[in-house]
Amino acid sequence: MELKALIFDVDGTLAETEEGHRLAFNAAFEKFGFDWQWSPSVYQGLLQVTGGKERMRHYVSTAFPDQTDRFEENIVELHQYKQERYAEIIKGGEIQLRPGIKRLILEARQANLKLGIATTSTMLSIKTLTTSLMDEKAFDWFPAKGCAETVPSRKPDPEVYNYVLRELDIGPEEAIAFEDSHIGLTAARAAQLATVFCPSRYLPGDSSEGAMVVLSNLGEPDKPSDYLAGLKMENTHVTLADLRSWHSQAQG
Repeated sequence: MELKALIFDVDGTLAETEEGHRLAFNAAFEKFGFDWQWSPSVYQGLLQVTGGKERMRHYVSTAFPDQTDRFEENIVELHQYKQERYAEIIKGGEIQLRPGIKRLILEARQANLKLGIATTSTMLSIKTLTTSLMDEKAFDWFPAKGCAETVPSRKPDPEVYNYVLRELDIGPEEAIAFEDSHIGLTAARAAQLATVFCPSRYLPGDSSEGAMVVLSNLGEPDKPSDYLAGLKMENTHVTLADLRSWHSQAQG
């Protein structure tokens, strides 16, 4: 079966965004008078809960249950402020794309491969990241965007990937997914997608079981990727030739 599409997760996959999210959450907590801050270690644990509002609700219910009612009264405005602060961090240049991401996406566009996004983030986060870090028109490079507004269920539920496949009008055997977390990998594999797994800095120990290939990142010609597991790569950085080879092998 021919490879026709690439589908990308966003946070941790396109860019190491989690520190930006953490700082934005903390800014929102301070703005709305909640006396807590998420340290990197606390936030790392909270990444096992997908979705920003869901993550906050989980934290409050377990750490500060007595503040649940006040928190729920403010959650919509708090999350909106968090999104705005995160956008400012992205636009300020504090976060960069992971190695190889833009190069591979541009190569895929030139080869007329379809592009999709499958994330639990919001449409605003997708637009801010793509237009700020790739190209002012990059948001439109992805005709299928599965996100918080288009798919109510969260990873590891595979529905966000199923939604993107339907929007692209292809079957799972015609695409490759890119993920950085075990939760995302579980969702992609449940949708029967062969998956390239590049663990993020915030989740270095996440299980990669089921991934087609595991790499430190996609790499650049002058910045080789580290091969970690799975199908072998022929180059020092991931190319479309590698993807097509892996896809063919994964299809058996």
